[in-house]
Amino acid sequence: MTFINISLKTLMLYLFLGFFYINASQVEYRYNLRGELINEKADNEFNYYAVDALGNRLSISKGEFSSDLNPITLTAPDNYSIKNLSQSITFTWLPIKGASYYDFWFGDEPGKLRQFKTGITATSLKLDFSHISDSHSRYWNVVAHDGKGANSKSPIYTFSALDSDRDQLPDHIEDKLCMSSQTPDSDNDGLLDSQEMRFGESIIMTSLPCLQDSDFDGIEDAYEVEAGSDPMVVDSYRGDNWSHYVDWIAKKHEQQQLEVISERRLLDVRNTNGYAISGFAPGSEAMSMTYWVKHAESHEQQTMGSDDDSGRRFYAGIDQENSVTFGVGNKAVTLSKVKIEDEDWTHVALVYLNSVAEIYINGQLKHTMRSLAFKEASQYALWIGARHHKRAWQPESIEGVIDNLSVWNVALSKQDVEKSMFSLDRVTSNNLLGFYDFNESRGEWVKNRVTNKFDLKLVAGAKLKLEENYIDSDSDGIPDIFESALCSDSYNSDSDADGIPDGEELGIGSSLDVTSNPCNADTDNDGIADGFEYLHSMNPALNDALKSNLGSKNSYWQKYVSYVEKRDSEVQVIEEDRHFDVAGSQGKIM
Repeated sequence: MTFINISLKTLMLYLFLGFFYINASQVEYRYNLRGELINEKADNEFNYYAVDALGNRLSISKGEFSSDLNPITLTAPDNYSIKNLSQSITFTWLPIKGASYYDFWFGDEPGKLRQFKTGITATSLKLDFSHISDSHSRYWNVVAHDGKGANSKSPIYTFSALDSDRDQLPDHIEDKLCMSSQTPDSDNDGLLDSQEMRFGESIIMTSLPCLQDSDFDGIEDAYEVEAGSDPMVVDSYRGDNWSHYVDWIAKKHEQQQLEVISERRLLDVRNTNGYAISGFAPGSEAMSMTYWVKHAESHEQQTMGSDDDSGRRFYAGIDQENSVTFGVGNKAVTLSKVKIEDEDWTHVALVYLNSVAEIYINGQLKHTMRSLAFKEASQYALWIGARHHKRAWQPESIEGVIDNLSVWNVALSKQDVEKSMFSLDRVTSNNLLGFYDFNESRGEWVKNRVTNKFDLKLVAGAKLKLEENYIDSDSDGIPDIFESALCSDSYNSDSDADGIPDGEELGIGSSLDVTSNPCNADTDNDGIADGFEYLHSMNPALNDALKSNLGSKNSYWQKYVSYVEKRDSEVQVIEEDRHFDVAGSQGKIM
């Protein structure tokens, strides 16, 4: 028992000193801190064992017991140095007389270093630490061995990864990714890069540090985090999310004293995949969208609106052949015979109500789709200048410019569509949700003329371009460039000679709350000229010839006949034997 107690005490003593001997049959064994045999003594003979970090025996040598080695002096890198770990680090130290090899020890804490490499015969070691994903301190030292059991240690030095912007993500990590190592908020969304991406045993990404709007729903990540929504899930269409976000942005702009710019402009999405995000999500309820667009040549399909790839469409545009294409709900169609010319202004209106959709080009109904299914709101609000397609980061874009956009919560009639072409600034309907002439903006936000809020957001390179000073040669209120899209004559203010200027017939300064065809003197084909109908407050778009004039027993037709007789009283009456010929025409007598 006494011998065992003595052996235990001896064992404890050597554990405290870092090395220990075991005596058995006059053989002494010596172990290192990892429990590996490093030498043995038997009958005054010494065997020395060199082992690597995995415990593999490298060599065996014999000789006398050695003396202690001198301490090691580390020369590079300097203690407390800060290194860009995109490049390897070369660790160096001064040679020690009598040392046969060195160990390199490394760790996250000075008291918990681990043998990183052993059997080093040089006095330098080049290592790659680019896997380190934080800027915490790392610790290292070097241990020299003489191969006979003696060793000496260097002091423990420390270094850390360079983190120029102090966002807790080192430069070499940010430089390899999309982030900036010079600013803590690479995408300027109000969230630090380290808040959006965290490294540990695995990478945790709560949002994308290189995108202000990780889920492409138009709402920037900082607001979504503040509001408790998920910045990686599209939810701008839910409830009042967009309107609350708009108010939040408005307060932010007020604090920044951001200037409001007011000048005649239009939305320019040429040579970019840019677009504008609205807060209007199409669904099963009635909706209409109207706008002017001038397509540039691209030979690619160009559409704008909404499509969440789940049978919930609301978009319009042209295909590769410039044929009109549009989709609503679960259906889409291309009108191969209806073309839109490049570089010509074109008015487009898309209308939906009760499973029926209509598309108007330049005020004319071109197609009706029926039996549509549109069960619930689209996951994506209307994009102006592009359409979400398959993947949010690969939109199908318009190549061109857009102006005078309107969004309604009602299905527009043909009359309404015509009025939306030139008279939106005079519309007071409660059904008009948004009207954007792109003339007022604050930052990347465009003013809604209906609500007076800046609630249309420009993204992905979309910009506002100065509008041309359009020429109106005939002073009818319709610029020449837009008349070229219509049937009217840009050099004649009354193209159909009905006594009403073309602009007034399309609602510009009209005395009636209706529109008429500027290229047809009798829009409703009731036999009464539009000029007479305007003069007597009739409806030039409705056949009302047989209705009675208010307060009179005579019909409008009778009154019109009297008017014509008086007007043409000086016109010569022709009397000769003739017959009524309608061959080759659509003529008729009324």
